[in-house]
Amino acid sequence: MVEIEIVALGESNHYSVGVVTVTKDGDVNFVPKINGVQCHFSRLHNGQRHMKIFDGEGKMMETYELGKGLHIKDFRGIESLPAQSFALNTLKPKPRKKGVQKRADGCFMIEMRDYKSSTFNLHTFIFTKDSKEKMEELVKKHRKIASYLFVNCHPMIAMVALNSDSQGK
Repeated sequence: MVEIEIVALGESNHYSVGVVTVTKDGDVNFVPKINGVQCHFSRLHNGQRHMKIFDGEGKMMETYELGKGLHIKDFRGIESLPAQSFALNTLKPKPRKKGVQKRADGCFMIEMRDYKSSTFNLHTFIFTKDSKEKMEELVKKHRKIASYLFVNCHPMIAMVALNSDSQGK
């Protein structure tokens, strides 16, 4: 399994925004870590897309079906996963630990020191090798805070953090 940690850098702390995982079967999961919200979004290898919401003790409360795409073995191109909006005040500071840290396969760092009170939108995409150039062009098109392409998994993952005021600019 591939794990990509998403971290926002603030003035004096860093914050965990979420984690994206990709299994060897091609299941993609995004788990945001926003105060008061416990949910995850999944795009399974069979094409099923859903969001699950949990209560404060981790018990699943609801599941929302978000449609169906192609099976991952037939998937070619780019597909958007649900976007997530966040600001520094919606995130919990991530403690700085000494010693061995949990290892992630990738880390998407979002520099937010100059955007203390701004709201951001985090867009996550899956894409395949034959659409890599198109994905790179899509990422270049927006005025963004940060972008990240992780190509060491199938499907590949792209993440773009946009200031919510710059959408479509």
